[in-house]
Amino acid sequence: MDDPSSSLTRRLTEAYGLLKNVKRTMAMEDGSSGIIGRLTEAYGVLKDLKNKEAMEENSLDIFGRLLDVVPSGKALVDSACGHGRYAIMARDTGRFSRVVAFDARSDRIPFHEAGIEWRVSKIEDWDYSGFDVVLLSGILYHLDPARQTRVMRAVSIARPLFVIVNTHHVLCEGVAVSRQPFRNKLDDRILHLEVDDGLGGTFTMSGANFHEGGNLKNRPLAAFENRTSFWHTAESLTGMMGHYGFSLKRTSEPIVFQNMEYSNRNFFLFTRD
Repeated sequence: MDDPSSSLTRRLTEAYGLLKNVKRTMAMEDGSSGIIGRLTEAYGVLKDLKNKEAMEENSLDIFGRLLDVVPSGKALVDSACGHGRYAIMARDTGRFSRVVAFDARSDRIPFHEAGIEWRVSKIEDWDYSGFDVVLLSGILYHLDPARQTRVMRAVSIARPLFVIVNTHHVLCEGVAVSRQPFRNKLDDRILHLEVDDGLGGTFTMSGANFHEGGNLKNRPLAAFENRTSFWHTAESLTGMMGHYGFSLKRTSEPIVFQNMEYSNRNFFLFTRD
C-alpha cells in the first residue's frame, strides 16, 4: 500500500503540472488576462503546497534517521505534538518501550491512533520525568524567552538521554533579517538577552522577536497567548542547550525550495552531558 503522504505529493505534483500547462495555453489566447491572473495565483498556492508536502516528507525521513541513534527500549515524549506524525513514526519503529504525545489543542490530537499515550497539556505544565527521549518539534519558536527557559528547566531536571529539537532559527549575526524566512514578522535586528535560567543562573539568548499576531484561540499556529515569540540563532540555540546540560551531536536541515517561508528550520540532536 502506498504511503498516504507520498500519494498526496504525487497528486499535488500532477495538479501543479496540469495547472502550469493550462496557464501557458491561456496565455496564447486573447482576452484571457483575468483568467491568467487567477490561474497564476492558484499556481503559486499549489506550488507552495507541493513544496511544503515534499519538505515534510523529507523531515520525517530525517527524524527517522535521528531515531536510529537512540538505543531500543527507551521512552519517548513528543511535546506539543500537533497531529502526532512524529509520535506515530516513533511508534511504528517498534523500538520504544513507551511513546507519549501531548498538545494543548485536543482537537488536533489523533486519539484513534493506538499504541501511543495521548495527553492534553500545555508544554510549560509538562513533567518530563521518566523519559529518555524528549522531542521539541515546532514549538520553541512559538515561545517567548521566559517560557523557553521554563520548558528547558523542566527538561534539564528530568535529565533525558536525548533531546531532539526541530525549530526555525534566524541567521547569524550580521545577516540582514530581511533575508530571513517570515521576514515580515521578524524584528529587523538581532537581540542579545541576558535571561534567568530558572536554576539560579543566567545565560545569553541571541536572536530576533517574532510577532505571532494572535493567540491560541484565534490563531491555531500560536502555541500560547503570547503575541511575541523568540527565534534563536543556531549558535544561540546550541548555547542554550549546552547551558542546560546537553551537547550537540548532530544537525540536519530539511530540503527547502526557493521563496519558501519554511527555510531555516533544522533538526538538532542533543545528548546529555
